[in-house]
Amino acid sequence: MYGLWELARIKKYDYVVLVEGETDYANMDLHGFSVLAVPGTQNFQPEWASLLAGIRNIYAWGEPDAGGAAFVQRLAAHSPNLKVITPPEGIKDASDMAVKMGDRFSDMMHELIDTVEQDTAKQSEVGIMVSRGANFTERRQSVADAHEYGGDADTATEILRCAVWRRAYQYGCGLVEG
Repeated sequence: MYGLWELARIKKYDYVVLVEGETDYANMDLHGFSVLAVPGTQNFQPEWASLLAGIRNIYAWGEPDAGGAAFVQRLAAHSPNLKVITPPEGIKDASDMAVKMGDRFSDMMHELIDTVEQDTAKQSEVGIMVSRGANFTERRQSVADAHEYGGDADTATEILRCAVWRRAYQYGCGLVEG
């Protein structure tokens, strides 16, 4: 798999997006996502499943074609808790989305991941409830509100200005965590 050299970091973030092909890997990695890529829809090896042990959230990009369905089916056979990311209509894969979405790629990717999260509401460490289905922008606003109303308006401002919002509520423009 492409990206195995990042396995320690991926395990630290406790999530990974599995994609098909090196260009999808490159686009996801460029935008800061924990990603591994299989070189072809039918090439996932059963022994690779053990490499993913201990990663709580395993996502697969489900391309909207027969190859994508075969890819997801093969991954699901080795990862029973696999969560499937369904791309927006008219988008084939992560590379296609990067071209079509441009600067909005990261926001859209976060929203796609959020749509496959569990049905239970989650409590952030700052005490704001964010229910299933809340999109990336709503979550960022909730975290900013929590900081502002908790007495740290400067942090709230920084959160809202930050263009790169990474998984686990870590911000690429500063080390601000919710």
